[in-house]
Amino acid sequence: MRRLSSCASARSRVTRPVLSIRRAHRDDLPVILQIEKKSFGSDAWSAEAFLDYLAMPTTSIFVVAIREGKVIGYALAFCGKHAELDSLAVMPALRGQGTAEALMKRVFRSVVRRGYPAMGLCVRLENSGAIQLYRKLGFVRERRINDYYEDGGPAWRMRKHLIAPSGFAA
Repeated sequence: MRRLSSCASARSRVTRPVLSIRRAHRDDLPVILQIEKKSFGSDAWSAEAFLDYLAMPTTSIFVVAIREGKVIGYALAFCGKHAELDSLAVMPALRGQGTAEALMKRVFRSVVRRGYPAMGLCVRLENSGAIQLYRKLGFVRERRINDYYEDGGPAWRMRKHLIAPSGFAA
């Protein structure tokens, strides 16, 4: 049996375009709104809601994922009394490729840098894809919240410890 050289085997591998993550800008808003509408339908946030977060850089973490020069996802967290993930979405056609996980890991680093030991979130009970991702990232369910969403839908309250009691990152 003939072995391929390392160069030949490297050429035969399919590579995915590079993913980069950066702070969201106002110019990203039209694409963010498209992702929002495709992801959340009637629950989609308005442009004004996103503009509010952009206007609060000291208390919000608002990042976008870029692939081949295009915004393909975003994550949004608020850091007030507690750190809270407020929204996370990736273009539906591009899900399952690690974008949401990369966005979350960037948010975790930012939250820890700001001194928060943990992060919380709420997710629709029926959003099994998101729940699976959050569990993979170390979130645990705390409780069910009835009537959380405008349509009366319930949510799971989830939390992840980012800094262990000893002060080291979890």
